Amino acid sequence: MSSSPLGFLWRKLQSATLGLPKASPDSAERQRLEAEFAARHQQQEADMLRRSAALAQREDFLQRVTDTLPGMVAYWNRDDICEFANAAYCPVLAARVKELQPLFDP
Repeated sequence: MSSSPLGFLWRKLQSATLGLPKASPDSAERQRLEAEFAARHQQQEADMLRRSAALAQREDFLQRVTDTLPGMVAYWNRDDICEFANAAYCPVLAARVKELQPLFDP
């Protein structure tokens, strides 16, 4: 957790809890640090939820736009895994899955 923006507060709380060589903060200081840590953590959680919602909206928009195209659009990663396909590509993928499924079924 040392690489996160909360790393400094986390290390300070750990030193207070574990009694590391640093001087332990008094009870009021510890409570202040815990409150600050909790507030920053809550802010990061809210930011992550907001960004996740924005990403989902962009992905939905991209899917709707590419689904209206008459041609097939797909993205295959370097491991040959299809990570994205528009509606025109889906019937082809379903056929390929049906063709390949017997190879993997016991």
